Amino acid sequence: MKSYHLSPEKPKAKHAFKSNDNHASVFVRREGHIITAEHRASMGAGKAKRKTSRLPHSAAKLTTFRKNARLIDLNKTPGTPYFFTLKPLNDIEPGHLNKVLIGLTRLLRTACAEYIYIQEWAKHEKTPHVHLVANIPGDTIAEVEAFAERVIRYWLKEMPKNTSTRIKQDARPVYDAIELFGYMSKGTPDEFNDRAIATGKDWSVINVTGRSRGWEESKFIVTEVSREIGLEVKREMKRVSSSRGVKLSKRPKGCDDETKRTISEVSPFTISGLSRTESARLLAQVIDNQLQKERQFLIEMRDLYRQAHERGSQEVKGEIERLLLNKGYDMHHMFSKWEAPQMNRSERYNADPIFKRVCNALKVVKAARTKSLVSVSSMRE
Repeated sequence: MKSYHLSPEKPKAKHAFKSNDNHASVFVRREGHIITAEHRASMGAGKAKRKTSRLPHSAAKLTTFRKNARLIDLNKTPGTPYFFTLKPLNDIEPGHLNKVLIGLTRLLRTACAEYIYIQEWAKHEKTPHVHLVANIPGDTIAEVEAFAERVIRYWLKEMPKNTSTRIKQDARPVYDAIELFGYMSKGTPDEFNDRAIATGKDWSVINVTGRSRGWEESKFIVTEVSREIGLEVKREMKRVSSSRGVKLSKRPKGCDDETKRTISEVSPFTISGLSRTESARLLAQVIDNQLQKERQFLIEMRDLYRQAHERGSQEVKGEIERLLLNKGYDMHHMFSKWEAPQMNRSERYNADPIFKRVCNALKVVKAARTKSLVSVSSMRE
């Protein structure tokens, strides 16, 4: 159940990194949801009425398909993965297409074949076609091919007859699931909806995408990270994608630099084909590098603050304090130490017991090493 903020304050955004056996992603999530006063009042009066859309496709449905495709594991699920492209032979009513699709999924469930599908509407078509991936049961190649032929026969049986058509159905084994799911989701909701509206029919009755519930899933591990680490992980993932020859989409030229930076910061980024081990190694490497950068940054701020204090420049000290707060560092407890005069090594040795112990330990190690070198040289002589 969603928790809503009663205050008008904007919920805090948090960066997160998630990965499974094949995918890694960086995204921004918020600690709740903001609703308007009018919406809250309507919820208090009764269940809020949903606005029904007459459009068949949407960005949310495409996102749902992509999330499901990244979650399911074709190799761990029983059966042989097969890819079908099923096309209507003639002009068809939306209700009949939906009825045929329901019957097809019932056929697959009866045979314990897991499935996932999405519909696409090509530019030259009068009706949408179906891209379907199903893990077909069967112990032999002949049994698998026979079931695939059964799926196509059912589709042709339920379609309106058209003897003059050259449209052919397609069924083939799946060899590269990541590339295949990318191909299946290439169509945009706007293109689909424009072609649906042009027919003058109500295509909102069809289910654009769906999946069965019996798939073996590759669960995501989610790690909350700081803003700096999240942005650095995204940059590193983009470098990996570029090294693989993937062309990254660019922001529209009409956006100014600040808008591009803001959109890039909050936009999720996913890379496919990265194993769980490789994802964990990438995150660990970025965290180590980021911690080193943060330490170096704090050292530089300390030195600048100390120099400003020695010059008596309150303005510079105030700017450094604001910069630290903007970066998420509350260093008020350290300012008094930063203002203290910097001690030399001898003064620190007498004032800091921990530093004194470290220096004494280093002396012992150095003496033992020198003694060892002398012994080896005397033996050679």
